[in-house]
This record gives sequence, C-alpha cells and structure tokens, in this order.
Amino acid sequence: MQHLQLSDGSGDARTDTMIIVSINREAQTASMVSLPRDLYVYMPNRIMGRLNTAVNLGGVELLEQTILYNFGIPIHYHAQVDFDGFKQIVDLLGGVSMAVSCPLEEWRLLSPELDPTLEENWGRFKLEAGMHQMDGDLALWYARSRLTTTDFDRGRRQQPQAKVKRTRTFHAPAAEFATSPPFVFHEIHGRRTGRHPQYR
Repeated sequence: MQHLQLSDGSGDARTDTMIIVSINREAQTASMVSLPRDLYVYMPNRIMGRLNTAVNLGGVELLEQTILYNFGIPIHYHAQVDFDGFKQIVDLLGGVSMAVSCPLEEWRLLSPELDPTLEENWGRFKLEAGMHQMDGDLALWYARSRLTTTDFDRGRRQQPQAKVKRTRTFHAPAAEFATSPPFVFHEIHGRRTGRHPQYR
C-alpha cells in the first residue's frame, strides 16, 4: 500500500490530507481511499487522538502504525508533500483539468504573493460547476476548501486530482508508477518519500 500525505509544512506537522493507494500489479490498476483527518483513533503505545496528529507525535512511523492498528492496512511506501510542494507539482505538470460537479464558494487569498495574515488580502471566491483548468494555487484551494462542505467531500475532490497527477506524470502502468516516484518529486521542495524498512 502507498500512503500520500499533504501537510501545511508548519512546525506542528499536522496532516491535512491522507490518501491510501492500493496497487494491483497484475491488473495494472490503482484504487484509493481517503482517511478523514479528524478520525479519533488509538495511537499504539501512546494515546487516543485525532489521526492528523500522529505525525506530529511520532513521525510517519507512528502514522503507519496507527493506520495498521485501527484499519488493518500495512503501508509499504509513503510520500509527504506540503502545500507549496503541492502547488509546484501541479504547475510543473502544466496545470490540471478538473470536472467540478457543483458550485463551490470559499474565502481565498486575492493573490498568492499577498500576506495571508492580513484580513484585507482575502475575498470570497466562487468556482462554478463545469470543467476548469487549474494552476497550483487554484488546485490547492479546490482540494482544501471546506467552509460549505464536509471532510468527506474534500476527500472526494482530492482523489481525482491524485489520479490526474499520476496519469500526467507517467504514461507507464500503475504498478510501475507505484515503485518509482514521479520525476516531478525530484524538482520540488517540501516533499519526502520513503519505504517501510521491511520492504527496503
């Protein structure tokens, strides 16, 4: 199993998004399931807490142990990307084309270079239903928006983005993609990839 993790890159290292990818090497297919970040779970040899705090408390290893303990899913590889890295991946791929099923409205920074700590730099932004070509900044906004939706809906919106990145990055079969990190990961900052010690 592969684990894809998106975080804000801040010191507390709380995980914003977690997606588990399962690769069927024989059928050359990939399946994904999103883990809601606010799930209250037991972290082995530690405490009960929200799933998105595991990395902060014990690194990726604790998160992998927590997923295994609570869901019975072993994680063999992982990739960790912060928000800036996410935007860089999308931009390096020339953007992504996304089908937006329903209108989405949320606060958005008026321009990426503005200071996010100043209230006047924010405004309401509405994305209408339909096909949209998104750059990294818009794709991150679309993936993270939750003012008018739920964490389950966020997971539904994030999975197609992951599928698009896989297709755009490699024309190779899914199994080959799973064992060879995309070339764009070597061109960006704020990313970490790894393999469980048992599978090294």
